[in-house]
Amino acid sequence: MNKTRKIVVFGQTDSRQCQHQVETLQNAGAEVVCYFPQLNHGFPEWSWHDSGKIIWGEQTISFDEIHSVLCYKRPLLAPGESFFSRTSSAKHKMDWQHWYHESLAQRDRHDTIMGWIYTFESRGKPIYNPQKAMVISENKPLQLQIMREAGCTLPETLITNNPVQAKQFMEHLEHVIAKPAAGGALTINPKQLQEEELVHIRRSPAIFQQRIYGKDLRVMVLDNRVISCVCVCVPEGTLDFRGDKDYEEGSATYQHHTLPDDIQKICIKIAKNMGYRFCGIDIKLTDDNGYYFLEVNSSPIYLDVELKTGDAITQQLASALLS
Repeated sequence: MNKTRKIVVFGQTDSRQCQHQVETLQNAGAEVVCYFPQLNHGFPEWSWHDSGKIIWGEQTISFDEIHSVLCYKRPLLAPGESFFSRTSSAKHKMDWQHWYHESLAQRDRHDTIMGWIYTFESRGKPIYNPQKAMVISENKPLQLQIMREAGCTLPETLITNNPVQAKQFMEHLEHVIAKPAAGGALTINPKQLQEEELVHIRRSPAIFQQRIYGKDLRVMVLDNRVISCVCVCVPEGTLDFRGDKDYEEGSATYQHHTLPDDIQKICIKIAKNMGYRFCGIDIKLTDDNGYYFLEVNSSPIYLDVELKTGDAITQQLASALLS
């Protein structure tokens, strides 16, 4: 390679996986420029000149010299955890005005960084993943519709903020799970909720689904190829493998699983229809070889799988960014 590729990574400072992605790119000879849009405060001084030049701390780049972009994390639209930790004392107790001003400041940070990312996209730079796709990742109802149209087998599903309909759905099915409509939280058993707790869904809709029993599969898709598929080994009956003690502590184990050709094609079709260059897909495999699709993640956590199985996910992602 005669010319050094310059790659932009919108990352997360405390993510071991993001750090590994950056190091892999650097070891492959890339010049990596890192921005950390998750930070609410402590940004270095930064400027965006109308000539197309961006100055971030001591780094200066132009849009034209960037080869490709990895969006590990999108900027927060609202103030995050660091804001609340700074305002926990009585002296700095958060009030509406304080929250409103901080929200406006975070929106300015968000919109500026998103402007950079959209400009990369408008200039034809390969983005892993484009922002439209990242938005879909955060909209679980839309995800379900796209998966249904792609020919996926889905659990029976109800999205509602009506407690009566939710209760009827749970009475209709013997086993049910529930999760927020926007995702981001562990799955729960809604039948364990008291009647007075269930009425809280009036404030925000929730997803109620038929509970599917079976093995948990995590599928990785990159540029229209399935590059990894493993079974996450957790105790039988685990409601959500992300909440399993071994998984949380990093001591979970994995087994390779070979997907049938038709299921691989559906995985690739899902990624394409959602606009993902790179994604993780969660599937339940039943005892009678039924494949039930649960959700798709545009920034999947996979490093533990890579380290324990040898699947070269990061290396293949780096190659795609450099190619």
